[in-house]
Amino acid sequence: MQEIQRLTPKERHERQTEKYRQLIGITEEVVNSARKVLQQTRKARGKDLVAELTIDELRKEIPHYCELGDRVIDQARRRVLQGDKFPTPKRSIPSLKLTPI
Repeated sequence: MQEIQRLTPKERHERQTEKYRQLIGITEEVVNSARKVLQQTRKARGKDLVAELTIDELRKEIPHYCELGDRVIDQARRRVLQGDKFPTPKRSIPSLKLTPI
């Protein structure tokens, strides 16, 4: 991702697709590994109550991040590799107004 961000506009035009293919591949590996960990740790137990609770909480969070990874992969494929345009927002995002203290 950092390599993509460092590309100049000219380099981005020439090399963006290649870099995104690499990034998508890495992201797919991470998501697949996370799913395997979930399967392999279904019956895992901690050495004590704190470890047990920690394992349970982490296992609850992993599916959320896998889903986000799937969405990012899908979006990158559609937008960068297939050339889909960014959708026009249906509503504007309200601006944040800060007041001095």
